[in-house]
Amino acid sequence: HLLCTLEIPSDFHIYWSNPGASGSATDIQVTAPDSCTVGATLYPRPEVFHGPEGDTYGYEDRVTFLVPITSTALGKVDVEIKARWLACRKACYMGRASSEIKLSVVGHVRPASTPALKSAMNSLPAPLANRGDTKAVLEPDRLIVTGPIGKDEAISFIPGHVPGVVLGDPQIERDETHFTLVVPYEVQPRDSLGVEPRIHGLLCFGTDRMDPSFEITMPLPHAAENELNT
Repeated sequence: HLLCTLEIPSDFHIYWSNPGASGSATDIQVTAPDSCTVGATLYPRPEVFHGPEGDTYGYEDRVTFLVPITSTALGKVDVEIKARWLACRKACYMGRASSEIKLSVVGHVRPASTPALKSAMNSLPAPLANRGDTKAVLEPDRLIVTGPIGKDEAISFIPGHVPGVVLGDPQIERDETHFTLVVPYEVQPRDSLGVEPRIHGLLCFGTDRMDPSFEITMPLPHAAENELNT
């Protein structure tokens, strides 16, 4: 993994992959030789910022994004990383940065997991399948997620952005031991931009960025096999 860390000035914030009601997603682009395969950027769980324009999703202080990369060639590999972000306080400013690094690919050495990598990995949402006894089901117009919850445990849903899929306001019902999350959705094929329709979002517990979160990704149209049992 490439670790891409942004130090954010005091009182400013930048944005998640779905900025929400306003803003612009933070974008990480990696250019590497043909011998390398570069994966999609992995975004940590964001914070929720409440403003007059609505809720936005992003990061304050310091954040590390991860980019998976593999190489079929041994030896030195030159990689260029370009980042683009929108930093907002009372006003917003577009930021850009680039860096060139050299990777050493050695076939007989297994990379060690550094403290920085462990911390960054711990901030990433886990697959929903990792949360025991939690089930997500798609109905024709809504996503329903059910599972156990602690008595005083906070729960929330952060919507992802998929062109052509509009998510409604999430509704959460709970008692002392279980919760039910209902997220209405509408498919608008004309706005899909050629992207396969799917439901995407984060099921979050607690209020801190390092608290547990779980990624929900389910393809549309709904079908019985889209039910995810864990």
